[in-house]
Amino acid sequence: MEILKYQDWKEEHQTLHLIAQILGKYKLACAYQAPQWEHVVLNITPAAFTTGMLYFGVKYFSINLNVLD
Repeated sequence: MEILKYQDWKEEHQTLHLIAQILGKYKLACAYQAPQWEHVVLNITPAAFTTGMLYFGVKYFSINLNVLD
């Protein structure tokens, strides 16, 4: 496996960082609070980053960012 140089994926890095911040804001606003900010950590699946199940009002939802497709 070839190691990527930062300059080769700089724009993608910045995009992923901003999207992760957006997902984190949703999780911060909707997840039940836990000690040590555990409630804002994004979950990782083999194909995506996910907020996990969130609750807003009377609805449950999750947000998934598929990084493979």
